[in-house]
Amino acid sequence: MLSSDSAFQPAVNIIPSQYLGHVKTRILHFQQGWFQKFKWLHYLSSLQDVLCFTCAKAEKLNMIDLATKRDPAFITNGFRNWKKALEIFQSHHSSQCHNFCYMQLQRINQSQPAVNTQLSSQLQAEQGKAAVNIVKQLCAVFSSSLTCRSAFARITAENEKIHKIKPLCPTRWLVLVDAIRALVTQYREVLDTLEEVAGSKNTVSTKASGLHSRANQQHC
Repeated sequence: MLSSDSAFQPAVNIIPSQYLGHVKTRILHFQQGWFQKFKWLHYLSSLQDVLCFTCAKAEKLNMIDLATKRDPAFITNGFRNWKKALEIFQSHHSSQCHNFCYMQLQRINQSQPAVNTQLSSQLQAEQGKAAVNIVKQLCAVFSSSLTCRSAFARITAENEKIHKIKPLCPTRWLVLVDAIRALVTQYREVLDTLEEVAGSKNTVSTKASGLHSRANQQHC
């Protein structure tokens, strides 16, 4: 019913007219100015009537329970009484129910950026921890495995600017920085080494396979 974030206000000629009188000789049309005056008017093609987008959205989000004097015509049923439309629209606009729903939606809109910022910070922190953990494991496996070091030396044999992969030392800052720099600048070669070792049948192949998968995802 409410698939967008704003009211649907189409060309008024698609909104059904209202016929009055016994022989329906008097025809009333929806006025374009009503859309301009009441931005919350929302045309719902399935009902061929208008609703209050603000109240209908609050209803959808289960935020309208505490509102008083709810008007179903503007929330769920639909409204199409063009004869008294302007008067009724103005009455609904000033109603306690409409103002309550408006304030509830405003609270959500104001709190959403803060929530998004918090979630983004948490995600970045988690990604940072995951990256550091991978770096530690990569340095550890290259330092402890002769198979990895041999494969890495073979893959980088033609690279004159090769840097040895060393274990991280959390108490020595310069050593820590050098170890991370060596790993990052040769990340492609490290991935190739892990892929090669993962394909071999030895004690480190399983660990190399897991590290290759995680490191490759982190790199992407």
